Amino acid sequence: FQPAEEGGAGGKMMREQGILENPKVQQIYALHVAGTMPMGTLASRKGTLLAATSTVKIVVKGNGGHAAAPHETIDPVVTGSKIVVELQTIISRELNPLESGVISITMTKGGNASNVIPSTMELQGTIRSLTLEGINKLQKRVKEVAEAIAIANRCEAEVTFLGNDYPPTINDGDCWELGKASAMEILGDEKVSEMSPIMGGEDFAYYTQQIPGCFSFIGVGNPEINAVYDVHHPMFKVDEEALSLGTAIHVNNALKALDSLRED
Repeated sequence: FQPAEEGGAGGKMMREQGILENPKVQQIYALHVAGTMPMGTLASRKGTLLAATSTVKIVVKGNGGHAAAPHETIDPVVTGSKIVVELQTIISRELNPLESGVISITMTKGGNASNVIPSTMELQGTIRSLTLEGINKLQKRVKEVAEAIAIANRCEAEVTFLGNDYPPTINDGDCWELGKASAMEILGDEKVSEMSPIMGGEDFAYYTQQIPGCFSFIGVGNPEINAVYDVHHPMFKVDEEALSLGTAIHVNNALKALDSLRED
């Protein structure tokens, strides 16, 4: 069991505390449920599967006052709104169209009354890229753009990255071939497929930075029981018949990996 998978980088802490060292781990496999995939299917790929991710926090500092006299204030809400809009042009006008990147501001907080311009506005969101180089570039530009827009509007922007960044999840080719063969034995050849990379992120990446491994998605969707929503949706539901299939795949992965390592 690994705690803090969702946003807490538990994989990083577990790795730092030696989880891969005692006993020595040579390969690692993971399954993640997918509500939009039919129950009894599995998908993954060799190479980069999931994005590197970073959480950004921007605090825009102005000078509050009465909403009826905006000329006597320095409005952080207007400035923060400009920042949100302008950050989107980093993706549309600076990123190579053949590369993948995401900047999504998903949380805003500013003020507590309809007739008061607040002194600060807080923005938070996520930055994603399929490479470490890409996410470092996006972080740099987010900071530059936010600070420049704030200055242009007589405000100050304090930009921080909250330290729970995930590297990209990169599957070892041999491990994917083993995992694919293992899943085909359990589910059938036609139920196992290769997929394109997606922009989600997982702290499983901290393990595959150090040892070979494979992260795969197993379908848990079933319209007959209204299991049609994906993870993070408030109506997400699992067809629990997939749980026994996932267990069987994990066991088969382990047996095949042991056989393979013994031969090596």
